[in-house]
Amino acid sequence: MEVAAFPVDGPTTVPLPDSSGAFRPLYEVLARHSGPEIVLSIAAIERRLGSRLPPAARTPGWWLSDIAGAAAPNSAWRAAGFLAELQAKEKAVRFRRTVRAYL
Repeated sequence: MEVAAFPVDGPTTVPLPDSSGAFRPLYEVLARHSGPEIVLSIAAIERRLGSRLPPAARTPGWWLSDIAGAAAPNSAWRAAGFLAELQAKEKAVRFRRTVRAYL
């Protein structure tokens, strides 16, 4: 059986768990975005959150981590249907819409 990946047409978001309150503003920005990607500066993310990101957020691993649980920061962008990639030189994060595999 062959598996192919296709861009998702239609809504790709899932509700963000209530326990992810700190990152809800980021989820809301991403959930409203209709394009395949969006780049946000670290400063813009912090303004939207109303607080500074932890120092670890200046490392690529923080954005790529597989930390599980509703309170994990990545639950915000994953629930909105995005993967995140730090662009350290630009002091920004690129969020790319995920694709799903269809059988």
